[in-house]
Amino acid sequence: MKKSESGTLRLSVRTLVEFTLHGEDLVAPFSLRALRDGTEGHKARQRQLPQPWQAEVPLHMDLAGPEGMPIRLSGRMDAFLDGDVPLIEEIKLWSGENLPSSPLPAHTAQALCYARMLMEERSDLARCTCQVTYVSARGDVLATFPEDTDRETVLCRFEVLLAPYLEFLDRTSVHLRRRDADLHALPFPYPAWRQGQREMSGQVYYAIRTGKRLFVSMPTGTGKSLAVLFPSLKALGEGLTTKVLYVTERTTGQQSAMDTFSLWDEAVPAIWSMTLTAKDRLCPFPEAACSPLECPRARGHGLRDNDALMEAVSLDAWPPDLIWRLSEKHSLCPFEFALRLSSVADVLVLDVNYLLDPGVRIRQLTESGSVTMLFDEAHHLLPRIRDMLSGWVDRADLRQLVQAMRGLKRGHPLRKCARKAISLLKDLGSEGNVSREALSPLAQALQELMDELLMSYGEIDWPEKGEFLSNLAAFLRAWGLDPDRTSAFFDEHHVLRLMCMDASSHFRENTAHAAGVVCFSATFSPLQSMKQLLGGEEEDACLSIPSPFPREHLYCHILPVPMRYGQREQSVPLLTGAIQTMMNMHPGRYIAFFPSFAYMLLVASSLEDAGIPFQMQTRGMGLGERDAFLSAYRKPLLLSESLLSLCVLGGIFSEGIDLPGRCLDGVLIAGLGLPMVSPALDELQRWYESQGMSGFYLAAQVPGLQKVAQAGGRVIRTCEDRGVVILCDSRFSMEPYRSLLPEHWQVQTGDLEAGLKEFWDAIPSPDDSHT
Repeated sequence: MKKSESGTLRLSVRTLVEFTLHGEDLVAPFSLRALRDGTEGHKARQRQLPQPWQAEVPLHMDLAGPEGMPIRLSGRMDAFLDGDVPLIEEIKLWSGENLPSSPLPAHTAQALCYARMLMEERSDLARCTCQVTYVSARGDVLATFPEDTDRETVLCRFEVLLAPYLEFLDRTSVHLRRRDADLHALPFPYPAWRQGQREMSGQVYYAIRTGKRLFVSMPTGTGKSLAVLFPSLKALGEGLTTKVLYVTERTTGQQSAMDTFSLWDEAVPAIWSMTLTAKDRLCPFPEAACSPLECPRARGHGLRDNDALMEAVSLDAWPPDLIWRLSEKHSLCPFEFALRLSSVADVLVLDVNYLLDPGVRIRQLTESGSVTMLFDEAHHLLPRIRDMLSGWVDRADLRQLVQAMRGLKRGHPLRKCARKAISLLKDLGSEGNVSREALSPLAQALQELMDELLMSYGEIDWPEKGEFLSNLAAFLRAWGLDPDRTSAFFDEHHVLRLMCMDASSHFRENTAHAAGVVCFSATFSPLQSMKQLLGGEEEDACLSIPSPFPREHLYCHILPVPMRYGQREQSVPLLTGAIQTMMNMHPGRYIAFFPSFAYMLLVASSLEDAGIPFQMQTRGMGLGERDAFLSAYRKPLLLSESLLSLCVLGGIFSEGIDLPGRCLDGVLIAGLGLPMVSPALDELQRWYESQGMSGFYLAAQVPGLQKVAQAGGRVIRTCEDRGVVILCDSRFSMEPYRSLLPEHWQVQTGDLEAGLKEFWDAIPSPDDSHT
């Protein structure tokens, strides 16, 4: 709920209407709203209105909520024609065929709200006309539904619309009082803070209180999740923020955030906390289309979800299985119900896409008030944002579209648009850079193609049309960015890419009104550069926390293996020997990380020849396969036994997994983690250099060593842990690679076997088995 400084709840017409009237059935995930917000049709229609029509006329009225809570309802009439019987027009964009025979109830209700506010403003107004008009993207009127109504009818229908929302407010008000009292009394869940935790928590609280950004580098295993969540919960209870968003870059980071709430055991506070899980992982009918014709959960979903919502907001706290349990009880789509709950949750764990990606972000998360944003594993933010703001056009996709148009009549406008786009793309060639001037005609043609495809959407029988349109929209969004922030080029597969190079303004703009933003990672260095590249401002702070773990608990060794691309085959026997030495000197549990699947297979073959057993990461592993893979590290081993896994550096097992104690004795890292040579890497490097920065350093070396530090960070997770990190590449001894390694890694060189023997001999061995 969004409140002003005076304590008045600010309620938009759209929020009020969508609470109760959001459609009976769920429709397919592709929709025009996912590509546009409808403003093109609104603006085009408004430009066509003659005098004395007015556009975007603001209205508001004050209401009384539960226990006298002041509420201000506000909104803007799309179009207004004043007179003895004023006419209020609600403009809605409509794509495709099958126009409705009557206006959708939600659209009528929005016009009704404006009529109610107008009558509040004009006490003598007895009648008005509410009109819903459906238009095309060009503003052409497709259908108009006027309704003449009197004051008594307007007031009565408005009260019916408002009542469910007031009941919802009443229940949430009860929860907020209980929540705030619990959070005020919430103790730190441990007898003592870890080194650096308290300092970080204090800085997080200050960032929330002042509404600033904080960029933090804090070593792996130091309790980062608790260090950011505890002060955020305290701030939530004090009213300094309305919601806490714990934003993750990978699914592996979501569970650690939710696990934090279990630290209070039976004293769990009255918190509505939840994880927004991807749709494909929640869907109970994965074979069915997202359509009321195929999915029973989609039919009538909007008629049942309010009952489930009211049941959820009657609970003090939300258990982990709440979404699934209520979805089963009320026959709801779990993902859509989760989206509904996300707008009222106190703490929401979610992927960064839902917050920052223009194509899929959930706008109501930030519209509901000043929220706190906590970005875990923030070293991924730069590449993730660049991907969100980039787009591509593939000839193969356009050819498939042409094939799908076979059933259209010969003179259909869509055929002309597709042929034009294909011709212009062909004229650009298939390699090298493309200037803004040369790209402009194609961008215009693609816009026309999208408009026509939207108009003819129901006429095309092509399963991939939704994905094609989403990709097209992404390209056009990238085209709309500042030209200085993008670069157009053909990649190694001859696909035309329009790549966003500068993520700073997007991140800065989308976090500008937050109640504190914290970006934290164990490998968030160089910190000042990360702050600059993410649009940090002068008053935003940086904080670097040293490792609290004894340095002598980690043995780090650089082995001068030739690992440049052309030398990799000759390095395979050297790596095989290093792995044998690592396991022979101290049998235990190990992971070896490699720069690619292809290279990992070469080493795997060599290990098989040497008779060394191992398990190996495969492409596209599901959650069950990942859990089974890691479960081997939690099973006991005899003293003479070892466990070895082969994984890809920068992959799912090199970050976000927690294997404390004897669960992991060491890792071997082959290579620097540098990204593969590609046109995209070349473009990014050139862009950095054009901005006066070191291109190869920021585009390749920093991301590569962040992967190395993350993989090495799996070893020491508590103050009692001991283990080894073996870095296999001669370049680790060179600058800037050496200085990009974590400061607490005391790097050794020389004889690996002797170094490992000395390290392990100094540690008392367990008597019977690895635990």
